[in-house]
Parts: sequence; C-alpha cells; structure tokens
Amino acid sequence: MLLGYWTISERNLARERIPENVVVERQLYNVTRSFGMGLPGDAETGQVLFELEAANSERLQELLEKAATPDAIGEIIGNSRRFQYRGWQRTPFDAELAGAPWSTRQTIGQSVSLARLLAREEPEGTYSIEIDEGVKRRIDDIAGSPGAIYATGRGSTIIVIAPRERLLIFGFAG
Repeated sequence: MLLGYWTISERNLARERIPENVVVERQLYNVTRSFGMGLPGDAETGQVLFELEAANSERLQELLEKAATPDAIGEIIGNSRRFQYRGWQRTPFDAELAGAPWSTRQTIGQSVSLARLLAREEPEGTYSIEIDEGVKRRIDDIAGSPGAIYATGRGSTIIVIAPRERLLIFGFAG
C-alpha cells in the first residue's frame, strides 16, 4: 500500500512541476532514484519526459517565436502551482547560463551533454542514474539545437520545452 502511494505521489510531483500554460498528453519516460530512505530531504535524481498536447504545442511555438526576452518567455510559459522557474533561455543549452549544479569548474567553457548532466554522470557521478541511450540522444539533439527553451528552478531542477518536437524534458538532481 505504501509503495502504491509513493508511486502516485511521485507521478503527481512530476506533473505539479509542469508550468501552468503547458499542457501534456502523457508521460513518455521516467527514471527516478532516491539516495536515502525515500523521505523528504533525501537526495533524489530524476528524469521525466512528457509528450506535449498538439494544439498547445503549436500555440507555444507561435508565441515563443515572437518572445524577444527571457522575461517574455517566462510570461508565456508561466509557472507551476508549486515551482517557480527562472532564467528562461533558448537552446542550444549553455551550462554556464543555467548555473549550479549544471555548471561547475569542469563544465565552464566546455561543450557538455545535457543528458549526461541530468543523469549526473558529469562532473563527478555523484547521485547518478541510468538513462536509456536513445533518450539521451533525443535530449542532446533537442538541447544542442535551436528551437527549444529551458529554465532552472529550486531543488536543482531543470526544464526543457521543445514545442516543435512536442516534448517537455524535466530533470532534477539533489
């Protein structure tokens, strides 16, 4: 019974982090690992991918093409009920702009794989998780090309929204 409650809570937590103006159809991928007893305050690393609803994705793409500043992007996307995102940027992903923990002394001035950072393989491998290689390639293709946006939030959270690909990538490490 407790495991069932935890599974529902975990799914709801991921959905609660979705910004208010983004509509998802379904979850495509989820890998989460807790480094502790699974209690609040334990370190967790996770990666969740959602498929964006088609009409919402088209609307977001049109609006984002007109957004001139990070603040304008933030206004279009909104925040979630529980999480505030900051520092909206356009891809390609830049670890230095994303800041800690996504940027470290090892990543400054380097081209880095967002998928490897989300899996916590870089820089030191602490609290790492296994992410499917196909998912890693898809994340890096989106993060390394123009056309998507990303931001960070509390709890070492990063979110990437790719309207053209109808994909929301959500990762946390902490």
